[in-house]
Amino acid sequence: MGSAETPHAEGVAWMGVHWFAGTTRRAVSDVLEAVSALRDGARVVEHKRGMRGGYSHSASCGGVTVAWGDNRPDVFVNVPGEPCEELGIPGLAALSVSLELEPSSRLDVAWDTHVLTPDTAAAAFLAGDVVARIDRTVNPETGRMRGIEGRFNHEGDTVYLGSRTSERFVRFYDRRGPTRVEMELKKRRGVELWRRMLALNDEAAWGMEALAELRHFLDFRQMVLGKRSGKPVAASERPLLAWWAEFVQGAERRSTVLPRKVDKLEKMDKWLRQQVAPVLALVVDAYGPEVVRDLLTVGRPRYQARPDRVALLLDAASSRGDVSNTTD
Repeated sequence: MGSAETPHAEGVAWMGVHWFAGTTRRAVSDVLEAVSALRDGARVVEHKRGMRGGYSHSASCGGVTVAWGDNRPDVFVNVPGEPCEELGIPGLAALSVSLELEPSSRLDVAWDTHVLTPDTAAAAFLAGDVVARIDRTVNPETGRMRGIEGRFNHEGDTVYLGSRTSERFVRFYDRRGPTRVEMELKKRRGVELWRRMLALNDEAAWGMEALAELRHFLDFRQMVLGKRSGKPVAASERPLLAWWAEFVQGAERRSTVLPRKVDKLEKMDKWLRQQVAPVLALVVDAYGPEVVRDLLTVGRPRYQARPDRVALLLDAASSRGDVSNTTD
């Protein structure tokens, strides 16, 4: 099984990617060839049916599903649990780079640990010993707290935290011995974390980067009430629960995703013309055209300090065939 261990083995016995799904614009023949090569020459088996979303054709190869459509410009690639762990992060990285494939549909990062159980996580969540970007209000119809679900049977215990339809979702289960902690990321969350992991190119750093994203979404901290207010103090003033501190191993609490969704330059241009132009014309008529120069002088350093804005400028310059003097 491919794997990437975090720097210290005390809290985490294993860390890796458990699910990887997204699309690529490469030809389906190239995709199937690359998958077969990574799966030790596994045979491609075409299916009689395709998949939802306009993918009228599909095939499997070594546990990996590939789907495409006659009227779709992209090819969908789904690498589920077992083949995902067998490839390991290095194998998935090779597939991602060679096919320009990113996990835009789903990316699951997983950890195996002995320092906590599903019940441990559930009890802390219900007790309020948590800082989470999850709705924890009580449903008045059922009397149950939102944001948590559980399944307990002879196969083991599973606890789900968050909403399955959101961009981040976490589950804890112990069906395989140690507790498996899985963070499921969708859309930009999965893509941004994956890009960051590829850029690091360091197996030890991969685990810490993923833990930082996990802590940004879900962080188990002792509930502390202010002496005067009687209300919970700021998250930074609440100590980590001991078992959680051992699990996260000093990882930072931050997200790899930009706080804003990057706007298209065309959308900005439309907004500028429709909303700003009338007011700008009034100000120029009142104070003179030098107002425009002053606005540009103030605004240019501000956008240059934002990588997402600079990226928009570079994309526009590239489409014109001019990439010189774009930020000077």
